[in-house]
Amino acid sequence: MINAVDEVTRERAQSFLTDEHIEQIVKAYERFADEPGFAHVATREEVRANEGNLSIPLYVSAKVSEAREKGAEYRVEALPAAPGGVAGGFTAGSPVGFGAARRAQEST
Repeated sequence: MINAVDEVTRERAQSFLTDEHIEQIVKAYERFADEPGFAHVATREEVRANEGNLSIPLYVSAKVSEAREKGAEYRVEALPAAPGGVAGGFTAGSPVGFGAARRAQEST
């Protein structure tokens, strides 16, 4: 599994891989070895344990951002209530998305 999401270059409305990024991805494939935050050789047992789910983040953890490496602190606060109260009460870590918002709205 190779998580090359951070290798994508974004300019204007275009996303693409540079030759350097493509080379890095190919080398990781050819090495066929774990590289923390970038590549992982998953065993069949790991795939079975994840019920056959091949979602890359299950196998390759995200790279630690530079801000976190430098010890930046993050503050999480509750979201303000939106008209109709849909977002009210949601905090970081709460289930989010259309389904969670719909369930919250239905329970009010």
